Amino acid sequence: MAGGWGDDPVNDIRGGRSAGLRTIWVDNGRSWGSAVPVPDHTVADANGAIDHLLQLGTAS
Repeated sequence: MAGGWGDDPVNDIRGGRSAGLRTIWVDNGRSWGSAVPVPDHTVADANGAIDHLLQLGTAS
């Protein structure tokens, strides 16, 4: 399944989930606290998202 990542709970995470994508939320030090569905993975910054995606690519 394809995926997406972003820092906006509604536009990025809910939108991605609605499209059937796995999601990564870039929290930038913020807590989730939103009524929208939770992301599949949470990271602190864009580097964390990239690292996570690279790890998924090497998983067997």
